[in-house]
Amino acid sequence: MDAGGKNIKTIGAAILAGGLGTRMKSEAPKGLVSLLENPLIFYAVESLIGARRLLKSHAGTAGHSVSLDKIGIVIGHKGEDIKDYTLRERRFRVKGLSIDFAVQKKYLGTGDAVNTSLGMFSSYRGEQNILILPCDMPLIRPESFFELIISHLNNNSDLTVLSVEVENPYSYGRILRDKTGSAMEIVEEKELARYPEKVRKTNEINSGVYILKLKHLKRLIGEIRPLNREREYYFTDIVNIFYKNGLKKTCLKSP
Repeated sequence: MDAGGKNIKTIGAAILAGGLGTRMKSEAPKGLVSLLENPLIFYAVESLIGARRLLKSHAGTAGHSVSLDKIGIVIGHKGEDIKDYTLRERRFRVKGLSIDFAVQKKYLGTGDAVNTSLGMFSSYRGEQNILILPCDMPLIRPESFFELIISHLNNNSDLTVLSVEVENPYSYGRILRDKTGSAMEIVEEKELARYPEKVRKTNEINSGVYILKLKHLKRLIGEIRPLNREREYYFTDIVNIFYKNGLKKTCLKSP
């Protein structure tokens, strides 16, 4: 409870940092690839800490008092290096914020990475929510996380995706909406060949950032199947799974 007697909604964040990072052309794990004197994972954690400050400073003003109290990091390839860096980084030492780690033992895709993260939030109960993001988003601002969280809570959504409209959507997952405008599905670039041309031209793309009610995520993540060309568990499939189960999904377009 906060000082005014209102319930504080707790948010956790899961950073997916277990991949091989082959596109980076580096021996370092993706999260430790350097950019402007800091590794990529620094910017993800820094922005979450910034969003945490915004949530604290705006407590109650947006209709909610929200606390981001845990960051869970999924590690895999050279994960001990990521863990060592994170625990040594003094800028991450924030009172009331814990950082935890989970090891993705096999590289089976983002769906498996998110499933691996769930154990770090085993103490969460009820209507608590989890923010999910990749480790390689150095340009995302704390304000984007803040706005996503508040939009998700104000709409009482079960799942909210941060989306972006771009001129050239090539290589990105496309967001498909139904006739009512509800997010229905995310189609990865590698799967587009079996969809009509109008789908390939869709310019609203998935940013890779989501916030979900944890109780529904735990219940439904097992429905993700490796039925794609890569035989991986795509976390993007969770949007269609929530859709088929009649849950409320929204997209917040990033400016």
